[in-house]
Amino acid sequence: MWRLHESVQPQSAAAVSSTQTKESESTGPQDGGEPDTHPAHDVASPSSAGPYSGLADLPEYQMLMKRYPRLPTLLWGIATATDPPTGDDGSNPKQPKFPKLNNGIKKSKEPWTQEKGVQNAVQVLRETRNSPGDDSDAIREFCELVRLFKTRKEEEAAAPVFRKKFAKESADAIGELLRNEKSKAL
Repeated sequence: MWRLHESVQPQSAAAVSSTQTKESESTGPQDGGEPDTHPAHDVASPSSAGPYSGLADLPEYQMLMKRYPRLPTLLWGIATATDPPTGDDGSNPKQPKFPKLNNGIKKSKEPWTQEKGVQNAVQVLRETRNSPGDDSDAIREFCELVRLFKTRKEEEAAAPVFRKKFAKESADAIGELLRNEKSKAL
């Protein structure tokens, strides 16, 4: 569905990819496993109109990046775990190697699938989140920021619907009151 390339900045790619990885778990591949032919900048650039395009603009995001200077690298490692292996040994040379992280990704003889990429990314995310130290704090806080951002966006999208529904219910109630008053007056 999506692929990240080296030309994409780590912060924006990781932000979009890590959240898309979570969504892909629940939706699964939509195109039968065929790779997406869209350029990477269409998917992961901060200016794209995707659901997480404004995340990098949040002051909280900027604060996280300053507080945890390794966060972009950690997110990039999660994002690249979704990419198919390109090395002869079945590894992904773009994926950063962290001590004790990414070691759980088994190099098997089975062909790579998007589902495997998602599983790899989820495993790297879990290992990073469960490891002791600043890396786990950074990932936890980033995940919380993504949840908060998503909730804000959902609330913003729902507000016009609720206003419209409230206006319709109010109009219906006023219409009913007017009809009742008319019938009493006759």
